[in-house]
Amino acid sequence: MKENIVAAELLTCGICPLRCKYCYIPKTKEMKELHKEILKNLKTVFLTNLKTFYGARLKYLGFWGTEPATTFKEELEVVKEVLKFTPLQEVSFSTSFIFPVKDYLEFLIDLDKLNYPFKVKMQISLDGPEWITDVNRRKGATQIIIKNFKELIDKLNDIEFRNIRLDLHWKSTISIENMKLMNSNTHLIDEFFAFFEGLNDYFRRNNRNKRVFLKFGSYVPTLVVPGKYTVEDGKVFAEFLRNLHRKGKDSSYTFRLLRLLKNYRYMRIKSNSGTCSGGDSNFGVSDRILICHRLFYLNCDKYIESVLATDIENWDVSVFERGFINIIREKFSPKPDDEEEIIRFLYVLRSYHDFWRLKLASSEALVIELARANLVDKIFLESKELRLLLALFLHTGFSCPAENLLNTGNLYTPPTSLIKLWGNGAFQELVRHVLSRRTK
Repeated sequence: MKENIVAAELLTCGICPLRCKYCYIPKTKEMKELHKEILKNLKTVFLTNLKTFYGARLKYLGFWGTEPATTFKEELEVVKEVLKFTPLQEVSFSTSFIFPVKDYLEFLIDLDKLNYPFKVKMQISLDGPEWITDVNRRKGATQIIIKNFKELIDKLNDIEFRNIRLDLHWKSTISIENMKLMNSNTHLIDEFFAFFEGLNDYFRRNNRNKRVFLKFGSYVPTLVVPGKYTVEDGKVFAEFLRNLHRKGKDSSYTFRLLRLLKNYRYMRIKSNSGTCSGGDSNFGVSDRILICHRLFYLNCDKYIESVLATDIENWDVSVFERGFINIIREKFSPKPDDEEEIIRFLYVLRSYHDFWRLKLASSEALVIELARANLVDKIFLESKELRLLLALFLHTGFSCPAENLLNTGNLYTPPTSLIKLWGNGAFQELVRHVLSRRTK
C-alpha cells in the first residue's frame, strides 16, 4: 500500500509576519513557543519520521507552515539530510514573498550547490491589485511583492543554475467581499487580469535565465477555502462567475470542471486520479503522519487550548469546539513506526480515494436535503444528472478528505457550506460556461 506514497509535506514553522483575513490557522501567542518546538523537531523527530515512513520512495518534498521563508536555513539542512537516503526530484514551498529578495536567492543558490538535478517550485501568494491584496493581507503588501518579484527576476539573470530548475507560479485567493466589490464595478475584473498580465509581461521581457520559468495562467482566481459560506454568498459567487464569463475570463474552476468532463471515463476506473494527493501519494509529516498540511498544529494541546481561550474569528475555532479534532488525533494521525496503525490509516484512506459510491451517495443526499430546505436551488431536486455532476465536482474539483473530516466528522461528506456556495446559481453558471467553451 505504500508503494505510491512518494510525496511529503513537512511542517517547518509556526510564525508568520502577516495576519491574512482568510487564513485557516488561528494565530495566538502560543505559536511562538510552537515555532521553537518545530525548529528543534525538524533536526530530529520530523527528519527521522521522513526516513522511517518514506525512505527511498520519497521524491517530492514540500515545505509548509505559516511562512516557510522564515526557516530557509533549516529547510536547506533538511534537504541535505534527505538526499542522503533518496534522490529528490522536486522541492516546493509557498510564500507571501514579503521577505528580502536576498533570502530567496541565497536559498536557491544553496540548493543548486547541493549538486542534485531537481525542480524547485515556488508559489507566490498574491491575490491581486492593492484593493484586494492589501485588504486581505496587510497594507503595503502588494507593492512589496511587486518590487520583490521584479528584483528577483532581474537578479536571477546574473545567476547560473547548474542543477536546479526554478518554476514560479501565482496563487490568487478571492474572498466574497472582494467579489462584491468587483460585482459592483465590473471594470475591476479587467483591472484584476491586467494587473497579473503586467507582471507576466515583465517576466517575458526581462527573464534571460533559461532555468527559470513562470506559469503565466496560474493567477486565475480561487476561492477562500475553508469558509463559512451562506446562501447569499452563493448568489454573490454566481454573479461574480457570470460577470467573469461575460468578459471571456476564466476562474480556476473552469479548468477543474473541464478536467472532470474530459477524464470522466478514466476516473471511473481509477477514481484517485480525480482526488487530491492528500492521503493518496502525499502525506503531511510532523511528529505524526497526517493526511496533509491542512492538519498541522492540531496535535499540540497547548496551542489548541490557547485558541479556545481567545475570541479569534476563524473558521477552525468552531471546528475545535465541535470536537472533530479529537477524531483526527485518535484515528488519523498514526506514528510512523506503528505498522498496525499505519496499515489501518492507509486502508481507510484508500476507501476515500479508490471508490466513488459512498462519497457520491452521501453528497447527493445532502444536496437533496438542502434543496428541500430552500438552501440550494430546486433544480437539484429536478435534475439527477446535474445533482450527480455537482457531487462529482465537489469530490474532484474540491477534493479534500482532511477538510471533510474537520467539518463533518467523516471522509466522505463535503461541508454543507461548500454546497450552499455552489448550489445557488454558481454551478449552473460554471456548467453553462464550460459547455459553451467545448462547443466552440
